[in-house]
Amino acid sequence: MPTVIEKMKQLFQTTKADLTRLTTAQKHVKQSVTDLQVTLPAIQDVLDALQVGTEKMSFKNAPRLARIKERQAHINEALAALKKRS
Repeated sequence: MPTVIEKMKQLFQTTKADLTRLTTAQKHVKQSVTDLQVTLPAIQDVLDALQVGTEKMSFKNAPRLARIKERQAHINEALAALKKRS
């Protein structure tokens, strides 16, 4: 059966190991936060570029989509007229 001193020694060693792991984890968290702070502006630049590209594409496609809708309406009208004759 371990003595009180041995138990205290073991508790101290366990606490010391836990503090070492905690310190290491804290360093990793700090490094991760730093990495995120460096990366976020680059990600924001990419998102802004994607937004601009999407807006340009929507602007360019608007007339094409309008023509497609017009032709689709014309086709639907023609089909409806054919169904009435049948």
